[in-house]
Amino acid sequence: MKRVISIFLALFLCLTIAPALPTAEAATGDVTINETNFPDANFRSYVSANCDANGDGVLSSSEIAEVSGINVANKDIGSLTGVEYFTALISLDCTNNQLTSLNVSGCTALMSLSCDNNRLTSLDLSKNTALVSFYCYNNQLTSLDLSKNMALQGLSCRDNRLTALNLSKNTALASLYCDNNQLTVLDLSKNTELGVLSCYGNNISALDISPCSKLVNTYITGTQYDLGTYYQYITNSRALRVDKTTEVFTESTAPTITTQPHDITAKIGDTALFKVAATGNDLTYQWQYYTGSKWTNSGLTGNKTASLKVPVTAARNGQQYRCVVSNGATGASVTSAAVKLYAKINITAQPKDVAAKVGDTAKFTVTATGAGLTYQWQYYTGSKWTNSGMTGNKTATLSVPVTVARNGQQYRCVITDANGKTATSNAATLTAKPAITTQPADKSAKVGETVKFTVAAAGVNITYRWQYRTSSTGTWKNSTLTGHATATLTVAATAARNGYQYRCVVEDANGNKAISNAATLTIKPAITAQPKSATAAAGASVKFTVKATGAGLTYRWQYKAPDGTWKNSGATGCSTATLTVKPTAGMNGYQYRCVIVDANGAKLISTAATLTVK
Repeated sequence: MKRVISIFLALFLCLTIAPALPTAEAATGDVTINETNFPDANFRSYVSANCDANGDGVLSSSEIAEVSGINVANKDIGSLTGVEYFTALISLDCTNNQLTSLNVSGCTALMSLSCDNNRLTSLDLSKNTALVSFYCYNNQLTSLDLSKNMALQGLSCRDNRLTALNLSKNTALASLYCDNNQLTVLDLSKNTELGVLSCYGNNISALDISPCSKLVNTYITGTQYDLGTYYQYITNSRALRVDKTTEVFTESTAPTITTQPHDITAKIGDTALFKVAATGNDLTYQWQYYTGSKWTNSGLTGNKTASLKVPVTAARNGQQYRCVVSNGATGASVTSAAVKLYAKINITAQPKDVAAKVGDTAKFTVTATGAGLTYQWQYYTGSKWTNSGMTGNKTATLSVPVTVARNGQQYRCVITDANGKTATSNAATLTAKPAITTQPADKSAKVGETVKFTVAAAGVNITYRWQYRTSSTGTWKNSTLTGHATATLTVAATAARNGYQYRCVVEDANGNKAISNAATLTIKPAITAQPKSATAAAGASVKFTVKATGAGLTYRWQYKAPDGTWKNSGATGCSTATLTVKPTAGMNGYQYRCVIVDANGAKLISTAATLTVK
């Protein structure tokens, strides 16, 4: 006799599905991780971080073959274009995204597909003949062709817009959730393995489950609770729900965990998501964490659901979590395996290249988050990485004295956490820029002399270029004097060069420059011919002449009587190089000299010349 269940019936029976997964075969060809092959930035970022083992931006055939599972749940992804390249993919979880289409035709090895909570209107599964479990609840599917998916054991297509569901080819189906669609008929005549069934929220007027012999089907007495459309009986820690109309029941037994939570390694600041999956009726969940002496109920987000969200902190490194799953009717419970949260090392700021002058100290810094971090800086010898012994080698900042020999030297930091896991920073390069070690000095010289300006510098393959300017505010020009391309410039002292400034531009092979201080040339005055004593008759003219070199010279002649002091002369030429005197008898024995002052204020006094009057 057929057993008929009304539209309100919801049948649940625990069934553990744990099929062995086949080995994924490697795909052929390389795939570049770019916008063309992976248009969605979030999916592209996931592929780069989780599938590109060597980080070269290209998926090799061997890397593709290694990808058997992709979990991009809750990634705000709008397109999974590119997933078809992963031909060895066995498991795909893309729940809680913004997908409007999904192409898994290339994923022929796919056994598990979860695409719940998206916006899919259609889905082609004709190439996925190995599919064992398929979850697509809360989409906008109006039809679903499962005729090629004959290995299917678990199906959840709740909360869609299906008007028909043909399961005649799915003879291995053991679990079916098709609630809240627009079904009017559900044919289960070929689904003899069915153990879990939930189909409420449709327009089904009658349902024949007589071919489904594995659905529990018996009567039992006990304490009765009237729950509206059905009675619930509690006896011997068992709960039975019996439909009032058909008197067909489902049994609530102790829950069974079908998927255990697993250890999670995540970066500090991320959120770890622990999940448990169980079968049973009226299930309740309570996540717990281990304090070191006892298990305590968690108050974190999702603590009473199948998924617990844990913000990752350094303090939570090594923290254990588990979930107690209970039957709400009987109180029977089962506890999941205990799993751990590991705080992963996250390098948040890589060391940067440093260009510094020889003699300076370069600092390389790395910033990271994690638990119990230790640091070891290394440098590259040209053939291998060697631990550094310089200041800060075991801290986040390494101090390196800049030398010519260290030009081009690379440095990196190996970070180890409390779990013994390591992360290695990028390598940063030290560039030794040229440095002036000895500045050119100011020079003073007389006209006709030669002066040398010298600079000392350190650097890699350095060159020299001397420059000059005519004053402290003038424009610098390249010099062509002797030694202009060496460390020493030779300059002939002329009156015109008084106040000239000279500097040297030192440049290395990388174009780095160091410019010396400016050194000034001062031309000193010099008397080249002293005035001579003269003898003349009273009333005649006598000339006293002095010759001098220098910049901007001025002259002031002076005289004194034999017993007098020096006084400024007012005679003709008193402010020139030649003084003209008309002597009188009383001027016999007078002496004459010239005071010479240059543009810099330097003063010279000639020797005295004597006037003899006949």
